Amino acid sequence: MGRLRRPGASARAGGHGAFQHGFPHLTVFLTFGYGVPWLELRRGAPSLAACEYGLLAPFLDGMLDARSGRTRLVDGYELATFHNKDRMKFAAAYRMLTADLLPIVSDPARYRRLLSVGFGLFLDYDPQERGWNGVDGSANYYTPADFEASVRAVLDVADEYVWIYAQVPRWCSPAGTPIKLPEGYAEALRRARSDMRP
Repeated sequence: MGRLRRPGASARAGGHGAFQHGFPHLTVFLTFGYGVPWLELRRGAPSLAACEYGLLAPFLDGMLDARSGRTRLVDGYELATFHNKDRMKFAAAYRMLTADLLPIVSDPARYRRLLSVGFGLFLDYDPQERGWNGVDGSANYYTPADFEASVRAVLDVADEYVWIYAQVPRWCSPAGTPIKLPEGYAEALRRARSDMRP
C-alpha cells in the first residue's frame, strides 16, 4: 500500500503544477474527469490504486489545490452520454458527477464550486459498426429529429457546455460547405440552440 501512495502524490503534484502557472482565470475542458475512476470503483475495483485511471483522481485533486482566480473545471463526461437519447440518463450522470463521486475527491466543496458539468454527443455514433449515411439522415443512429431531441435534453441538464463529436460527417469544409452531413442536422442544432435557456 505504501508503494501505491507515492504515484498518487506525484500525480497530485503534477496536477497542481500543470494547472495554474500563468493562467489564473483558465477554463479547463476535460472529456472526462473523476467519473472514470468512480465508475471503475463501482464496477468492482477495490481501490483507486487498482483502477486503470486511478491516478486521474489525485491529478485532478492537484488541479483543484492550485485553483486561483475565476478558474473553471468543465467535465465533458464523454463516456456515458455519447450515444444517449434519454434525458434521465443525462440527469443520472449529472447527479453522479456532482454528488455520488464526492468520496474520491479530496476537497468536495471546492470541486463543486469549480465544476461545470457538460456532455458530449457522438453524431455518427459507432460508424465502424453502424455506418453513417451521408445522404439520408433517417438511416443513421441519430436521425435529425433524434439529434435535436438529444441536444435539447442535454442542454436542459448541462451547466454550460455541450459538445458534438463526429468521425465521418464534417460541419464545414475549407469551401465553407458541410461534408457527408445530410440535410436536417444543422437545422436541428440551430433549433435546439435557439430555445436554450438564458
